Amino acid sequence: MQPPYPAGLVALLPEFLIVRRRTVDFVQRAADRHALDRPALMFAVNRELVGDWHTLAETRSPYATTSDPQLAAAEAARGAGLVTESLGRWALTASGRALCEELRAAAHVALAKLVPVPLVDLTHLADLCERAFEQIALAPEPARHEYLPRTLRFRGGAAARHPLVALENAIHGLWTVRDDCHVAAWRSIGLDGPALDALTRLWRGEVTTEDELRTKLSWQRPADVSASLGRLRTSGLVETGEPLKLSAEGQHTRHLVEARTDRLFFTPWPDDIAAEADWIRDTLAEVNKALAA
Repeated sequence: MQPPYPAGLVALLPEFLIVRRRTVDFVQRAADRHALDRPALMFAVNRELVGDWHTLAETRSPYATTSDPQLAAAEAARGAGLVTESLGRWALTASGRALCEELRAAAHVALAKLVPVPLVDLTHLADLCERAFEQIALAPEPARHEYLPRTLRFRGGAAARHPLVALENAIHGLWTVRDDCHVAAWRSIGLDGPALDALTRLWRGEVTTEDELRTKLSWQRPADVSASLGRLRTSGLVETGEPLKLSAEGQHTRHLVEARTDRLFFTPWPDDIAAEADWIRDTLAEVNKALAA
């Protein structure tokens, strides 16, 4: 696909992932059954995606500088017998793996009951999104696909039997490989994850003071937030003093990150899919609206 890229399509991907399982109550029921809160249960579920026997540091977000926020959830999940730990490395137990399979099955049953748009359109949308995902995954850029294995584990190995389940798999895949594209984009400019996260919060106008930034970036240590801000100021991307504000170079740099992300994400899309990009956007918007109703 060549620019201009379809405006508004990217924002619909995470929107779908938020609303598509809105009617699935298995997570809460499972949490109640194991006497866990949701973060502890999801710690176990996420072990399936990241893989077994990794440290918390190895599997945390590239924008985080500490794994401390996960420790309470990890210990609670271990206490419930869903995960085990050895030498700082974590893995699912048989009970934890069974939980993940139950969640996937419950979600698929719930999704199979939903027909947010005509089945012929839903099937075609799922097929187009899956093919786009496959082409990005096979493209020479980005060279590193750190998140791709997670979306393959998300699928659980079985072929989807319902078009809405197929669409969930495809959009989860698209959003996951976009993460890989985004990481490659900011790395190519010479930024690190924590500094990019701080830059993004200022770019979006979410904070105006360093204290607000520390509160917003709870997955970074306060000292690391200050260090990230210092690097951004030294590089001329953030102006000195408060209220915090990006410089003209900072604005340009953050826009460049987004432009490079879009290029890596959309360029591999075949011409026949690119020709239907507006239809994909409009139909996915209809799906999201129906699922959210």
